[in-house]
Amino acid sequence: MLENEPRGRARWVFVVLGLLVVFGVVLEIRASFERMLRHDLVRAIESAFHGRVTIDSVRLNPFLGTVTFRKIQVAFPMSSGPSPSGDFRPLFTFPEVDGHVSLFSLLNRVYDFEDLTFRNPLVTASFDDGRDNYRKFLEEWRHGNQFSGEGGAIVRSFRVTGARIEWGSGGQKPEAVLSGLEGSVDSNLLMNRFRTRFSSQRFMVRSENGTVTIDGISFRGVFEKGSLRDFKFSLSMKPSWFWVKGNVTRIQDAPFLDLFFHGRLELRGLSPLFGGTETSGETSMSGTIHTDGYVHGPADRWNGNLLVTGQDLTVSGKRYRSVSMKARFSPDRLHVDPLSMIRSQGETMTARVLADLSNAHPGARIRVSKTTHMPEGLGESPVQVTVARTIRLPRRSTTFGEWMELFERIMGPSLS
Repeated sequence: MLENEPRGRARWVFVVLGLLVVFGVVLEIRASFERMLRHDLVRAIESAFHGRVTIDSVRLNPFLGTVTFRKIQVAFPMSSGPSPSGDFRPLFTFPEVDGHVSLFSLLNRVYDFEDLTFRNPLVTASFDDGRDNYRKFLEEWRHGNQFSGEGGAIVRSFRVTGARIEWGSGGQKPEAVLSGLEGSVDSNLLMNRFRTRFSSQRFMVRSENGTVTIDGISFRGVFEKGSLRDFKFSLSMKPSWFWVKGNVTRIQDAPFLDLFFHGRLELRGLSPLFGGTETSGETSMSGTIHTDGYVHGPADRWNGNLLVTGQDLTVSGKRYRSVSMKARFSPDRLHVDPLSMIRSQGETMTARVLADLSNAHPGARIRVSKTTHMPEGLGESPVQVTVARTIRLPRRSTTFGEWMELFERIMGPSLS
């Protein structure tokens, strides 16, 4: 019996040593996968977008299939054209990204992320002396450049929490800030239908005359087979609000628009954007405008209607009893008939505009009529003055092809 005790101890020693070896092998395999994952993702992003990527650390749990990235930074050169030049400035900063990854995808090095959560990301769009750090990225993304080879990635769904987007000149306070952005993108099993929801608690725009703050922005919609269905984009700046909703269906080679919009705009809150100033508690802009309209038809031949009404308005210090405008518009035509403005003193101005926005013969015909009531003693009949003129408009660059490229990049393949 005493002879069996040393054998038992030796057996336990071999078991412990075997476990330690297995544990060490598992740690080495995990570290190897972590290094490979970081190297492949950095190479893929830099090759596709020609930026500079750094990842501080990668932590992989092979037993739970979880992965955590810390301190990811993507920087792009300050450039004024398609050729990169200048110093690199961060565009995307991700303090922490975590999610689940398929362990089998680690073997073929085409990483399949079941879900990712971006926590407190920061987007810093900078410009300085005609150069910026976002134009090159947008150009590469619009063309859909992708990395070919090992190191690609598939993201089936993702979440964003506490995001912040800044736009402004380097070294100064940002001119526009979107903060508190939350959202998610979820796909079905076939990854041909994506349900999207995003919202932000605050959007701030600075100007020389003050700051405008929008206290709510939201977007929801479903991207499916080249179409955007049941979407709604809304803005809230109490008591103002505005929304656009509808469908963008891509059939064959062009999207088909079916959009409706409605809003209530309080001019006092928008005063800083248009040079309004406050003196003794009053602003140079006040009153409420209501807007209604729709856009319908193929993307290159759509037609739209717009109705704008307002009462008791103040614009640039002038008071108007009522304002109304009816307009029809399309990509190459604008017809305003009429624009009517009635001053508080009874003075009336009516304008009609017919504009040709095509590149063949760009121009606009404008007819303005002004009716003024004469003072007492000079006659009771109102005096009407009408002025008409034709204005030549500059030719505009054709950007429909570029918008179509961007649309195809966002929407994916068509229904045909």
